[in-house]
Amino acid sequence: MERSAEADTPLSNAPLSSRQKILDLAVAALELGGPASLRVNEIAREAGVAVTSLYHFFGNREGLLSAAQIASYRRATTQEFAAAEAALARCTSRSEFRALLEASILHFLRSPENIANRRVRLQTYAAALSRPDIATLLAEDQELQGERMFAFLEPLKAKGWVKPDVDTRTFGSFYLGVMLGHTQYEVGRPHLDIEAWNQFTLNALLQFIPEGD
Repeated sequence: MERSAEADTPLSNAPLSSRQKILDLAVAALELGGPASLRVNEIAREAGVAVTSLYHFFGNREGLLSAAQIASYRRATTQEFAAAEAALARCTSRSEFRALLEASILHFLRSPENIANRRVRLQTYAAALSRPDIATLLAEDQELQGERMFAFLEPLKAKGWVKPDVDTRTFGSFYLGVMLGHTQYEVGRPHLDIEAWNQFTLNALLQFIPEGD
């Protein structure tokens, strides 16, 4: 389902649809000032559409907010994948690939921007429990993430850098679930050694890479 990739990341030289204009403005407001800064009337005015058009596309303010949260998260993960692909192109051995994954996973666990992204995603999941339209958007996003992980990891099987029995799409979902679970510490702040947690997470996620070169 490629609709979301096409709709949420339009070509710069293509005319923006009204829906995309609204979504881009909502993402900008969300990233600038958080959910409270998303004001339907202002966004509709800046997009040059009637408020009724905004409601037609997104249902209501909460629908627009959730779509903006997903688009913002997707933008961040797209940038993460692009950076990982660029770094992968410089790897010449399995050990270099393993070191790259280790650094990427720890960065994803520790960086403030990814901590914020995890919270946004969990809030969107919570909203999806009672909103079928949001659940549909999340399902599309999950499929997109799975395809990205497949495209990233599957060619490495031929090199012997990934274990041949690994289902890379399933691994993508597992990876996302492990990362989201990290919010348990970030929100609750239980009395534990967070670096020990990070190391345990790292060891689990690196199991799909064979040892040595």
